[in-house]
Amino acid sequence: MKGAFDPIIKAINKMVATLQQEEQQDLETKQTCESDRMSNSRKAITDSRTIDEKTDEITALTAKIAACEERIKELQAEHKKTSDALTKASKMRSDENKAWKQTDSDDKLAAETVLSAKKALESFYQKNNLGLVQKAKKQPVTESAGEAPPPPPPTFEGGYGGKTGESKGIVAIMDMVREDIIKDRADAKADEDASQKEFDNFKKDSEDKMKELKADENRTDKDKGKAMTKKGATTRQRRTLKGGLNAMLKKMKDIDPNCEYYMVNYPMRRDNRQIEIDGLNKAKAILQGGTFDKGPDPNREMKVGDA
Repeated sequence: MKGAFDPIIKAINKMVATLQQEEQQDLETKQTCESDRMSNSRKAITDSRTIDEKTDEITALTAKIAACEERIKELQAEHKKTSDALTKASKMRSDENKAWKQTDSDDKLAAETVLSAKKALESFYQKNNLGLVQKAKKQPVTESAGEAPPPPPPTFEGGYGGKTGESKGIVAIMDMVREDIIKDRADAKADEDASQKEFDNFKKDSEDKMKELKADENRTDKDKGKAMTKKGATTRQRRTLKGGLNAMLKKMKDIDPNCEYYMVNYPMRRDNRQIEIDGLNKAKAILQGGTFDKGPDPNREMKVGDA
């Protein structure tokens, strides 16, 4: 009979080895499921937080871009307002300067005309030697009784001498008129110079302001460009993270039933498998000539270690 049970014992050994291998596979599957679930859950939480941070960053960048655009509009409006004011002031200054030039030209001509008239009048009296004529002395009139009165004496010695008194008054008036014209020209020139200086200062201030506004606009536009670039990059990063998270969640959902099965049923599968292995080992021992004390109640549920 020796060796008669060898095929059975061999089969039992093979069966036990298979069950032990299955036990090891169940354990590895359970541990892998636990590890993967923990790792994937941890990564999913981390990625979700990162996605939320990216979302907040995108929101902040969107607000910054909108603020930059609003600021650019304000700067452009202020630049246009300043430019329009300078254009208006330039036209007014040009009109005032033209009016002054015309008035100054007229006053200059008037002063020259008065001077010319004065010189002509003075020349007339000088040529006719009227300025030196003096009135003749009146001769006393004597009358004799019974005689006719003598003829009246000549009014001025040497004939008519002209109205030199009036002429001198006219010359004096001409001088005063000319002096007034010259003074008015000087005053008008002073006003013109003051207006030009005021305009030059206004122009410089306006140009400096527009230059600063333009520089501020360029800086703001550059900040807007940086924000838009960063927003684009952040949006792409968020999209990538979201895609990876969705894929991971799908994977966890797909493998979850198997993992749930192993994690829930592993203790029962392990215990049942151990009972089966114990039974096979007991049968093997019997076939190999081993004896056993009276076992437990055969109707009792078998437990680990009953073999």
